[in-house]
Amino acid sequence: MRKILLCIFVLLIMLPVDSQWISFNDINSQMISVEIRGNVQNEGIYELKRGTTIQEALQIAGLLENSSIEGINQTQILHHQDVITITKIDGHLIHINSATIEELMRLPGIGEKTAQKIIEYRSLHLFQSLEELMEVSGIGKKKFESLEGLIGL
Repeated sequence: MRKILLCIFVLLIMLPVDSQWISFNDINSQMISVEIRGNVQNEGIYELKRGTTIQEALQIAGLLENSSIEGINQTQILHHQDVITITKIDGHLIHINSATIEELMRLPGIGEKTAQKIIEYRSLHLFQSLEELMEVSGIGKKKFESLEGLIGL
């Protein structure tokens, strides 16, 4: 029995690959779905060619003048079902429901750990009020008061 299985395996290895079974053109031309939302002209789900970069996708969606792309690697290649969220620069307000970790760390008294806690908190439920930020571990009344006027929802 082992000899028969070995012979079948060897025959399968030696058979030429039929071009109808594997088409490298089909693999290279596959499309991916990417959602682009936030501060862009045309939010939505886009069907893009595999290998499209974030920069190319943002050109299609159209960045608005006050869009913040700080901390986004625009040369990164997108993958199927990626989501790109573009935040808005509203004067100097940092929007706690959409800001990147880098944007949050620009706030006084907010380091990487606290910024990560803010992101973890909002991933469970978005902030409904600015005062709700005090629910995040490490942000008390005093720190919150120093952030008022610098943050928005």
